[in-house]
Amino acid sequence: MLQTTNSASAGGESRSGKKIPRPHGCAGSIPASGTNTKAASVQTEAAFLMGAALIQTERWFHGTTGPRFSTWQVPPPPVPGEELRVPHTGIFFTKDLDAARKVGPYVCSVRLTDKTRILDATQPSTDTEQLRRVVIENEIARMCIYARTPQAWVSAWRTGEVLRFASDDPRFSLHLDRYAKQFKGVPHDVQQTIAGHNWTRGWIELIVASATKLGFNALHGFEIDRHAGVSPPPAVSWLAVTDAEAVTAPMWEHAAP
Repeated sequence: MLQTTNSASAGGESRSGKKIPRPHGCAGSIPASGTNTKAASVQTEAAFLMGAALIQTERWFHGTTGPRFSTWQVPPPPVPGEELRVPHTGIFFTKDLDAARKVGPYVCSVRLTDKTRILDATQPSTDTEQLRRVVIENEIARMCIYARTPQAWVSAWRTGEVLRFASDDPRFSLHLDRYAKQFKGVPHDVQQTIAGHNWTRGWIELIVASATKLGFNALHGFEIDRHAGVSPPPAVSWLAVTDAEAVTAPMWEHAAP
């Protein structure tokens, strides 16, 4: 399992609870070489640079099923009934209000504070590359196609596919099958569902914890939304925060009807 302390676990559905494809040897849409002519174009590069400049000034949204709260708790408190899930140490935000509402009807917004130490993984930099290197200290993480090269890493952060573990290494499928078998007393299909979900969560947690290890309390990128019903699936803005002082107190929007 993927863990942040030399072993790890992650899964098969989004944070909104929607199932995502089981990551069996999925190669994804970013070539292993990391080549992506669209991401490398001048226009795309300029767009990402402009977006990076807005990170500090934008409103960031967080959706929840409730209840509302007035302060942030980091790590988030455990959710009853989710004892088998890999816990997250961070809180997740997006600039997309509709995406936040998919998570829950109660949505709040924040802005970043002057105590934010943010790593923008969509930008090729020494810090972005150092994050990749820390992540692949994990043996299983080295099987991920998006972590193979600096170019593949940045490209996958821009498309959002980096947050959906994908591997073409046959050892990964065997490892995932072994991991699923540890969930005793439930049918095989339930084992697979739990394992898939936890594999995604554990992969995300490994990345977030690695950024924290490097001294950052916020990590910026994109998350692919394969349930949007459009092709190609959109990349939704994504921000992980591991320090309550990195963001302002929550300001609650009107609940969705």
